[in-house]
Amino acid sequence: MMEVPIIIMDGLTDEEAMLIVTETNLMQRSVADLLHSERALVLARHHEALKCQVKGTSKTG
Repeated sequence: MMEVPIIIMDGLTDEEAMLIVTETNLMQRSVADLLHSERALVLARHHEALKCQVKGTSKTG
């Protein structure tokens, strides 16, 4: 390939970036296709990013 389509996203938090990476990777590759260790790592990172994002949006005041 001489050209590759890309999307550049600026100003994301680490958690937002991790969510995008894990979600797009899971769309391209079935969870069932992953090794158990890969699956555990991806799901743990995705869960951590979701937890951090929820904490950030649930602030009141």
